[in-house]
Amino acid sequence: MAVNWLACEIDEILKPHPDPNVLVNYVYSTIEKNIKTGDARISAADNETQCKLAIFILVFKPDTPLLQFWAIRRAYPEWSSWSVDEVKRFARSFDPYYNKVDKILLNPLRKRYLQFAKRYIAPFILLNKLVNSNKINLHTVQEKPALLKNLLVELYDQEVVEARQKVWRGTTRALLFVFLTKISLAFILEVPVDRFLTGEINYLSLGINVYLPPLLMLVAGTFVKAPPAQNRMVVADAVSNILYHDKINNSTFVIKKKKTGSGLEDFFDVFYLLFSGLVLVGVVRLLLYLHFNFLSIILFFFFVSVVSFFSFRIRTMALELAMRRAGDGGLTSWVEFFFLPFIQTGKLISEKFAQSNPFILALDFLIEAPFKSIMKILGLWFKFINAKKEEIEL
Repeated sequence: MAVNWLACEIDEILKPHPDPNVLVNYVYSTIEKNIKTGDARISAADNETQCKLAIFILVFKPDTPLLQFWAIRRAYPEWSSWSVDEVKRFARSFDPYYNKVDKILLNPLRKRYLQFAKRYIAPFILLNKLVNSNKINLHTVQEKPALLKNLLVELYDQEVVEARQKVWRGTTRALLFVFLTKISLAFILEVPVDRFLTGEINYLSLGINVYLPPLLMLVAGTFVKAPPAQNRMVVADAVSNILYHDKINNSTFVIKKKKTGSGLEDFFDVFYLLFSGLVLVGVVRLLLYLHFNFLSIILFFFFVSVVSFFSFRIRTMALELAMRRAGDGGLTSWVEFFFLPFIQTGKLISEKFAQSNPFILALDFLIEAPFKSIMKILGLWFKFINAKKEEIEL
């Protein structure tokens, strides 16, 4: 742990780069007026820390060591100027410092702050990319703020096109990798196990396991949506408000703990849990009916889950700059709802085994009564599905 922090600090010394906190502090000063803590029991200091943490994650996309290094410097601003005695005290008693970092990174309200920041972060992602491109003259921009707006909107158009190209590049590479990996595993594992257990090869199970994951990824990549057309105007208006009014808009986002006791929400939670169990059990029974052996079933769930999660991440990447998202249609929501158990499983696999599993590392690299009452319930249902998808995104 401490070695990773040391590596981050050495990297800063050997390869100096602009302090990310300059932009983080600027973004925070702009959007802090849009956040309300509501009934959440959180101090003003923790509120600021969690908000800045969400901004840092969304703009700079740090890995775990960088995230921890940011947190330790946030908790101990004097970190780089410690005396020898303080360094020795740190070395002798590491746990209190690590626990303070964990307290920041594992705050139960962290996802709510990420949801808040995602609504406002697009203009600042563009600003960060524009500044790093060295295509602007700060002195000229100070004299003509409208020039900066034009540059940011132009960059937005370029990023939307590039995002679509990244989606197809990532999908193509992943298709080839999954297909070749699956064929290799088929000959190394599935065929020998089939011969050992039954004396023959189950070509049906072999074909499904080889072709289904790449097919799912191809379909997912084909139907990835770009940000809706009106999002361009929303981003342009947000840039104007930042330049001329030092704010994005007058909306507010309330940070509060999830409410419990709502009968309909509780019903949706139970229904989602039961449906997920039924999907997984139903798939297992279907695979057994098709004479899949235990290894083929494990590989089926592994590849379909990881590919489903990766496809979901591709969709999220394409919508990075979306301040206003188009609602998914009923069919899309139901299809995604069916695959949510696999997406959840894929996320779990990615989180637990990313550092030791080369397949996941490769994927990371390539990388929601009467007629009115019924419609209201359906609207709440689709909102529930989108909330589940948003939890996975975070």
